[in-house]
Amino acid sequence: METKRWWIVGHDDKAWGPFEKAPLAVLAAEGKLRADRLVCGEGETRWSPIENVPELSEISRAPLGSPAAQAPGTSPILPPLAPVVRSSEAPLRLNELDPIPGWATVLLSIPTLGLWGGFNFYRTMRVYRRLAGNTTSNVETLFWVMISVVVLGVITLPVVVGWVLLVAAIVVGALLVRETLRLRDLAVLRLVPQAATQPSLYPVVKSDDWHFGLWITGALLTLTVALAIVGVPILIAQALAWFEDWNRIAALARAPVSAPAPAPSQLAQPA
Repeated sequence: METKRWWIVGHDDKAWGPFEKAPLAVLAAEGKLRADRLVCGEGETRWSPIENVPELSEISRAPLGSPAAQAPGTSPILPPLAPVVRSSEAPLRLNELDPIPGWATVLLSIPTLGLWGGFNFYRTMRVYRRLAGNTTSNVETLFWVMISVVVLGVITLPVVVGWVLLVAAIVVGALLVRETLRLRDLAVLRLVPQAATQPSLYPVVKSDDWHFGLWITGALLTLTVALAIVGVPILIAQALAWFEDWNRIAALARAPVSAPAPAPSQLAQPA
């Protein structure tokens, strides 16, 4: 039975290989893989992060600062984009990366009192966390705290405490949006490692500050009731952009951007 082999991008920015799994594990332990740790199966045409290849998932990340990783004359190495965390979560299913229609979500949120929009936001939030490889984020806790405070605020709205709770919900929501955007950025950089040094490869999405600014402005204006006629359109604009950005990033996750496999004449064997 033929054993599968992989090409790697070495610490010298050249393609090395092909290697079987055991020698590849030794090279990783010696710090001879470039920090974005891209691999390409022999006969394949796309590069992928090593942690996304099931057969190689147990190969540990080489420690930064190893002599091989800082060999003289090599290109500077980027730090790992996120720690590799062994997770018990099942792999993402393809339907979890389906597009979310913005206008349909907004319109369905009206008869459902915002539940449909909240559900779709929750879906994007969870997928971003999993794509980022971050199992320690408090993003889900923030989401459920915000929902609980909103419900209590609405119930107690006839008294002052209800308004206080709704203001608290906006504060928690601001933390939630900021943390979700952080996970979104980590997810993109794991999908497109080259974007860390080549901004032109980063997908065209609204900035973190744009989303955060519109959300907090719209929420505060809507809470004043008198200015809700301004606040609600702002929140709708932010929601539409949020799901448009999601559709672009989900497309990347379904078909990761990567460099084509090098031609044999471009390959170099390790010294």
